[in-house]
Amino acid sequence: AFSIKGGYGNYQKFFYGVSIYQAKFNGTGKGVSLGFQQSKLQTQVSLSIVNPMYTDYGVSRSVSVTYSKSTPSDLGLGDYALDDIGFALNYGIPITENNSINLGFGYDYNYVHSIADGASPSILNFVDKYGKAYNQFNVNLGWSYDTRDRFPFAFTGGLLSFNTELGVPASNGAKGKNRFESLGYYRATFTAQWYY
Repeated sequence: AFSIKGGYGNYQKFFYGVSIYQAKFNGTGKGVSLGFQQSKLQTQVSLSIVNPMYTDYGVSRSVSVTYSKSTPSDLGLGDYALDDIGFALNYGIPITENNSINLGFGYDYNYVHSIADGASPSILNFVDKYGKAYNQFNVNLGWSYDTRDRFPFAFTGGLLSFNTELGVPASNGAKGKNRFESLGYYRATFTAQWYY
């Protein structure tokens, strides 16, 4: 499966991305996904391996590695650049036919660099306190409601999900983020007629 996406955000402005997904990679039953996204704020590359039947009870497991380079200075949002290498391990636990709970954890290695002369006090204070290179551990918790008829290339159904990521420990400057996603799929039918 090959997909292309694009859009516009308040902070990252215009962005675009491509992703490739191969189900049953090399006959193993596991799916492999490779993604790339580019904007004026950030460049990101990711690799994910998904085992949809990790256990006999239908629990899925995904392992992902991500590299991103953020340059807030290009948009006047900060006087620095940030490199991030992340690893995540997540499990999808089915509760009913369509509902599942997502649990997992992650690790990020962050490196702050290209700090401009006269950078804002908040950036300088952060670097003085935590250093240019710092580690962050994350705990992930989420819920999803999935009625798609198949994956990938769904024809009908939809996906509704909410996930929260909390950095631990919070005393080390770690932060959290929330993500809400809603997708809908509808089959389109076209009819052509010719008259003579």
